Amino acid sequence: MKSNKFKSIIFLTLVLCTLMMLPMLNAFASDFPSSGIELMVPWPAGGGSDILMRSIAQYLEKELGVNVVVINKAGGGGAVGLVYLKNSKPDGYYIGMSSSAMIQTAYCSTVATPIEDYEPIVYVGSDDAALTVGTDSPWKTLEDFIDAAKKQPGIINNANDTPGGASHLAALVLEGKTGIELNKIPYAGFAPSVAALAGMHVDSTTVNLTEVIEMYKAEKFRILGVFGNNRHFLVPEIPTMIEQGYDVVSGAWRIIVAPKGTPDELLNILEKALLSVLNNPELLETLHTAGYNIDPHGRSWTKEFVAKEDVKLYDIFNDLDMVVHPKP
Repeated sequence: MKSNKFKSIIFLTLVLCTLMMLPMLNAFASDFPSSGIELMVPWPAGGGSDILMRSIAQYLEKELGVNVVVINKAGGGGAVGLVYLKNSKPDGYYIGMSSSAMIQTAYCSTVATPIEDYEPIVYVGSDDAALTVGTDSPWKTLEDFIDAAKKQPGIINNANDTPGGASHLAALVLEGKTGIELNKIPYAGFAPSVAALAGMHVDSTTVNLTEVIEMYKAEKFRILGVFGNNRHFLVPEIPTMIEQGYDVVSGAWRIIVAPKGTPDELLNILEKALLSVLNNPELLETLHTAGYNIDPHGRSWTKEFVAKEDVKLYDIFNDLDMVVHPKP
């Protein structure tokens, strides 16, 4: 009897404490943000993700009325940046971009960062990967490339991310669906991979299409196939892999997250501001011209999307014996 009475007192005390704190939380949220916000990009400067996030940051500054500083924390296929964000203060002033690297890091990195360590804020969009070679390459068509790769297993160099990154996964899908074997060379991100192909240090790359369009239009690169369900609106002359007889679909999605423990009141403010930015006609026109596919969604949708991707990608990583930290 005394035990039940004691439990009731504890419960009532907790309820009263919570009610007393509500005005403080509301006041904190009403003042947010009162200083600059840091937007972390887990890839090198100059790549597609970096350019996209800097464009978003410019408009987010106008939306929130504070400075939004983009910082690059590249390395480990996105793991370095994700660990940095995980260890940042969950006060709403630290947010970051993530992608499939979030799931790869959770299971395949020696520094495990579970997806539960992050609070999804918005889904930004996705980009299709593509198989790209230099214009001086002997392969004029996709069939030329596949025939050569089959005759020389493991010889043709392919620039991509560290294991688990988007372009690394694209290379794996390409190999699996075409029966070829490439010599996959990991780089710190999309920009270094593109630079490697431009400098003729590698034979091919499987980075996102948006990363290579400029060099393609300058007639420096040749795009052999798009890894999407449909042709890309900026280069409608390039057929998809599906059109050419290979069920190769792969690419990268991008979301913006905060460290676990960031209060809901602040996440809601950030969500509203970011959705407003991602639906801004002026910004959308700029990003569309650059080739980005923007498809904004809020917190709940993004959380469900990440959960589904977690199941799908874990199975892929497991099949490839990449998992270091198995699911319980």
